[in-house]
Amino acid sequence: MLSDVPAEVIDLLEEKLDDCDPLSLPSVSLECPECLYRWTALFDVSEILFRDLAGISETILRQIDALARSYGWTENDVLALSSSRRNSYLRMVRK
Repeated sequence: MLSDVPAEVIDLLEEKLDDCDPLSLPSVSLECPECLYRWTALFDVSEILFRDLAGISETILRQIDALARSYGWTENDVLALSSSRRNSYLRMVRK
């Protein structure tokens, strides 16, 4: 069982696995400009992507809401518009 493996062995295995595939856990080296303290931070691509997609979906929902209220369009009507056309209508609504 894994619980029977000494912590030192697990640490060594993790280190060797990282050496075999350095991109498996992408990280960024950082340094404080004031105190020059250095550290490494994990660069979690999936978290960044999820956050970006959540922001985009929130924006689109707000656009749908604004145009549906102003013009009586359905969600499908709004989504059928190109992004630039949707933004043009939104500018008119906000004037």
